[in-house]
Amino acid sequence: MPVINTNLVLGVHLCQSSNCKIITLTETTGAYNVSNNPGGWGAPNPETNSLDSLQVIITTPANTPYTFTTIAGWPDVTGNVEANFSIGSNGAIQNNPNGTTAFSDGIYTVQYTVNGTIAPNTYTATTTQQFLLTCQIRCCIDKMFHLASQSDCTDCKNEKLSNALEAEAFLKAAEYAAACGKIEMAKKHLAKAQWICNTKNCLNC
Repeated sequence: MPVINTNLVLGVHLCQSSNCKIITLTETTGAYNVSNNPGGWGAPNPETNSLDSLQVIITTPANTPYTFTTIAGWPDVTGNVEANFSIGSNGAIQNNPNGTTAFSDGIYTVQYTVNGTIAPNTYTATTTQQFLLTCQIRCCIDKMFHLASQSDCTDCKNEKLSNALEAEAFLKAAEYAAACGKIEMAKKHLAKAQWICNTKNCLNC
């Protein structure tokens, strides 16, 4: 059977829990609307029940890919079905919400692909999106601000506050760069924020 092109435009969104141990993927393709969402599921685009298979590949900042071929409730036209991923005891990303290990900060690449049949033809659609996770560095910077506010020594307090502000600035720069698709720049700014947190986060005055 020939493979046909469709106007289906897949979407995914990734967010991270406040304890850094869960990442949540949501399928954001949505339902077809001629004005607001012409790339959504439903006629004249493929219906969700025409799907034969799907694949989600999550690639970590260390460039390690993890592949999932079933996600409960996907594809989803509501944008409300969340898939929770955690790091298992073997160090691999797994599809369940019982995380005990924090995800590393950095760029995560998510590739979402679907294959289906609209007889007598088949179709495929895919999207690749990149997300910057910053939960651990955010926690570190928050602690740096807390330490600065608790310091009794004026000179030390000023230095700690300056370090915290510098790390915060680089983190914001990384987030803005990632939002603009400047991935390599985001990585550099994130690395600088991490370096400040690791080398200038002194607990002694």
